[in-house]
Amino acid sequence: MRYASLNDVRLHPTSHRYPHTLGVCLQPIFFFTDWTVILQFFESWIAQGATKFYFYLHSYTWQTKKVLDFYKDSLGDNLEFIDWSDLPVHARDKGSYDRDPNSRVFRHAATAFMHDCMLRARSHVKFVANTDLDDLAVSSSLNISDFLENASVRHSDAAQFKVDWILSHQPQNWDPIKNPKDVNFDLQSVRVLKIANIRYDYRVSKKMFHRPERVMNFDMHSVYRNELAGNRNQQYTTVEMFDNPDLYFLHLRRFERHLLNPLPVEFNNNFNGSLLMKLNTRMLDQLAKRIDGTEFAESPLTPWTMEARQTMRDLEQCRREAFGSILDDQNQMCQQSSSGCEGMLTAGVPFIKAPQTWVNIAHKALFNTYVEKTKKFSLFN
Repeated sequence: MRYASLNDVRLHPTSHRYPHTLGVCLQPIFFFTDWTVILQFFESWIAQGATKFYFYLHSYTWQTKKVLDFYKDSLGDNLEFIDWSDLPVHARDKGSYDRDPNSRVFRHAATAFMHDCMLRARSHVKFVANTDLDDLAVSSSLNISDFLENASVRHSDAAQFKVDWILSHQPQNWDPIKNPKDVNFDLQSVRVLKIANIRYDYRVSKKMFHRPERVMNFDMHSVYRNELAGNRNQQYTTVEMFDNPDLYFLHLRRFERHLLNPLPVEFNNNFNGSLLMKLNTRMLDQLAKRIDGTEFAESPLTPWTMEARQTMRDLEQCRREAFGSILDDQNQMCQQSSSGCEGMLTAGVPFIKAPQTWVNIAHKALFNTYVEKTKKFSLFN
């Protein structure tokens, strides 16, 4: 359970106006080292119309904090940081698969974060994307807000718009980057994989833009229940917009798994990369204006590349191995739980961690007692 104040986020349709058209809920960042992708995240969304950000924090490096602090100064109240710590656990139980509750929490409670964020956005943001830092949303007009507004006119009962999520590769070109001014995004190097080369579960998974007031139960890729539409006993609808070149997500995998013997992969050479180059130019122009004349522009954020590569390798390993076991269909332990992964990190990075944000209301323990029941004595007993 989390401490939280109660806010009335119900809509008043006759008078309500949304402060923001497009917002983004970002999954909790954990053991996070690649500060360059945070610039890419903000600039790509801002370039396409996003004005509100909910950024969840678990653990990250000092370089990451410096970037986040800069964007907080730049965006003000339009950027909210939400601390999202581990669940409380006794030191003797930390890291134990049987006794640490964090061992059973998938990716730091990703589904819980999504619902928490969607409630925060209700009545405040009209369209919200639940996303991760390696997801790049792309609109052919480079204006996602306008696209969704037009789509909602055509589909007035829509609770969400579901679009393609396409696995892609973005090479790591980190070594020359010493400060924010060195970042160039390099979207022109992104290669989209052929569908036949994408693992089936990734191939069929999609991403969504939600109307926060209209969705009830969902996860990153699926909807299980929407709210009822008005006074009708019928749920708001999900609009599928597959194979639509006007709006989609690229899933930018930046991790180099097989460094010596890479698997043969075929790329989709018919993908229109000119749009990414156009987006890249807009992002660079934005960033240049944002950091112009600031100390942040040339702030040294090194060393970081070696530590980032090793930490990413350790976390990717934790997708398949944790608690001394190989994760497979028969042994389905929780992927990337904090208690499963933290002990596997080998780069020695001193992470900044979110303060405790949860309260244990089911605490069980044995305690000393300093009183006793009054004893009654009788001559007849």
